[in-house]
Amino acid sequence: MEKLTSTNKARTDLFYLSLIGNSLDIVSVLDLNGLYTYVGGNMFLSLGYTAEELLGTSPYALMHPEDLEIAREKLGDILHHKTLESPNFRFKAKDGSWRWMESRLTNMLDNEYVRGIVINARDITAQVEAQTKEKETKAYFHSLFTHHPDAIFTLDKQGLIVEANQRASTLLRDSALDIVGTHFLQLVPADQKAKALNAFNGVLAGQVELFELILRTGTKDQLILSITGGPVFKNEKVTGVQFISHDITEKERIKEQVELQSLLATVTVNGVLITNKERRVQWVNDSFCRLTGYTLEEAVGQKVSELLHGPATDARTVNAIRQKMERGEAITTEILNLKKNGEEIWFSMEIIPIRDKAGEVTGYVSTQTDITDKKRTESELLQLTKELYRHNRNLQQFTYIVSHNLRAPVANAVGLSNLLLEQDHSTGVFQKTLSHLNITVKQLDSILQDLNMILSVQDQHHTVEKEPVLLAEVCQQAISILQDALQECAGQVHLQVQEDLVIHTKRAYLYSILYNLLSNAIKYRSPNRPLEVTLKAFGGELQGAVIYFSDNGLGMDLDRVGSQVFKLYKRFHRNIEGKGMGLFLVKSHVEVLGGDIKVSSKVDKGTSFTIFLKPDHPQGE
Repeated sequence: MEKLTSTNKARTDLFYLSLIGNSLDIVSVLDLNGLYTYVGGNMFLSLGYTAEELLGTSPYALMHPEDLEIAREKLGDILHHKTLESPNFRFKAKDGSWRWMESRLTNMLDNEYVRGIVINARDITAQVEAQTKEKETKAYFHSLFTHHPDAIFTLDKQGLIVEANQRASTLLRDSALDIVGTHFLQLVPADQKAKALNAFNGVLAGQVELFELILRTGTKDQLILSITGGPVFKNEKVTGVQFISHDITEKERIKEQVELQSLLATVTVNGVLITNKERRVQWVNDSFCRLTGYTLEEAVGQKVSELLHGPATDARTVNAIRQKMERGEAITTEILNLKKNGEEIWFSMEIIPIRDKAGEVTGYVSTQTDITDKKRTESELLQLTKELYRHNRNLQQFTYIVSHNLRAPVANAVGLSNLLLEQDHSTGVFQKTLSHLNITVKQLDSILQDLNMILSVQDQHHTVEKEPVLLAEVCQQAISILQDALQECAGQVHLQVQEDLVIHTKRAYLYSILYNLLSNAIKYRSPNRPLEVTLKAFGGELQGAVIYFSDNGLGMDLDRVGSQVFKLYKRFHRNIEGKGMGLFLVKSHVEVLGGDIKVSSKVDKGTSFTIFLKPDHPQGE
């Protein structure tokens, strides 16, 4: 043996230092106090520390807190063993990151050259992270398989079920263990086996198969499944088949119901309309199209209000419908709508909200029944009732005329006639009696003329022909006729009517209304102040018109005489000559024109009349 000289020893030391310095491992030595006495190998490259930074320090200061206990335990154990493999632990690198290390401990306390615990460690962070990722991936796919919402069956090449997830067990009302080992064709009814086997063979050939099957369950129920079949590969070879089965039983049931409901909706005579939550049309049936004139394509996407509502649609009804829909309530109502061609149509509607499984409203289904004829009949009956009421009221007034106004003159005429028969024609008594008889007969004639005029107005209630009339022109005509009377009492008329304001009415009746109101204002003016009359009008031929007439005359106590203002032969100022015909004629003419009149008055303050004339247009306009 060659004698170890100082030169050879130096060479040997350099040899081992060179080996350690170029090793992939981190080599370090700890004394009995757990402090570094040597640091070498790959420490700087792996963790960034120089030997000078670690010598005399404890490795525990750089270990992860969760790994400290096991590290201390292994360091204690190595005192009783020659070598030990330590569990992987995390060590803080100089840049602050945690690195996974694997290590082997060697007890060299007895070695006179070492006198410590030798630790050989290696950075395995990349391997640990790869393993962790692999575990997470396996756990993810296992969880995905186990808890997938669809039933998953894995088959071998012979068609035996080798694995089934929880959904498969639930779907078939059987445990996964009972399914495993069963040939999949045992779950398929006889009339479905050929289809299932063809799909299975297609997948084994490397294809993806999409098909539907009806399977039987443990409770003998039938399930409709939409199935996707794909091959299972291992080493690039097909080793089996995986079927992912989606239960579409409920979907198919709903589809059948919808098809049935659609069929019913198609053949029903009533309109059916389906909207979303915002009331935009999603579908209408053929009857709706027939009733309204709109096609399905024209209706879809439109709001119901934009599609059907017109100027005559009652806003209160629309608002009531909207409020109930916002509360999710079912609705039954009647509403006036417009067809595509602008023709009015009355619908009796039932609106039912559509709700999802959570109870939230997702849309509405409404049915429409055409009740236009019914509403027309109701309107005619209402009009007939009004006519009967009006005729009855007029009959009462005629009865009053006959019993009061006619009875006295007739009785006077009979008495005077009898007296004349007893008198000598040459006497003064005869002439005086004859004069009284003449006055009485004229009174009778006046009353009969009044009755004839009233009956003439009433008879024309349904036959009056209307025409475009310049309102300002008629007002000026009435003022002009009474100009002398106005000048005599220093009265003024403030006319506030646009010169081009046209209304559709009967000119003669409108003139009679204005003439009688102005004549009454002159007749019943206050002696304490000059007469002031204001005549205003608003509206037009399409909108109808509102006429406002007011004076500052004597006025009336409406609390006392309000119910008699427009009655025949009613007078409220006995000291002023009159017959009580003017206001009766005013109201009669207003009603013949299809309008209404309101009065307000205060004693010694004046009287105001407001006349409402509805829009009316000639036929064909």
